[in-house]
Amino acid sequence: MVQSQSAHPAVEAFVDVLGALTQTAVDLDDGGSGAEEIQAKCQSLIERILAAKDDKQLDWEEARQLAVSSVRRERDFAVTRFDDFWQMIWVVIQGLREAFPGEQGAEYEVATHLKCLNQVGNSDFIDEMRAEVVAVVVLINRVIDERKHRQRAQLEELGFQLNRMRHELLAKPLN
Repeated sequence: MVQSQSAHPAVEAFVDVLGALTQTAVDLDDGGSGAEEIQAKCQSLIERILAAKDDKQLDWEEARQLAVSSVRRERDFAVTRFDDFWQMIWVVIQGLREAFPGEQGAEYEVATHLKCLNQVGNSDFIDEMRAEVVAVVVLINRVIDERKHRQRAQLEELGFQLNRMRHELLAKPLN
């Protein structure tokens, strides 16, 4: 940060905040022009603040509006991403309900994880939500593997029974 010799510590702090808002705008860039616009406004304001010789030369209302709008943009970004994550959890819950309706072995575990997802979904702790979603994904993978193994065993048994029936039918004389 370029510092003015007579800058007040509060002014220096605000310049640092504007710099952080500039970086956050870049980090949250969704491909629109919003980030570039915020970045340009922040840079312009930082330059004017540092060049000002006293408070009377500064437009603090513009600075306040820019900071508030930037923070609101960050909040909207976070809320949108959180809502997207929450929607994904509900898709997982619906997928579990549809995928395992007749699974006796997995039914209890699925029900337990659905309850946990519902409880965690009502909290604001994204790490808890993420951990529970990972646990559900692991459960789904395990149940799918178990189902594949069981179906392979059933197909092998069916093949064995069909071969036995074929041999029995071929061994009996036709009258």
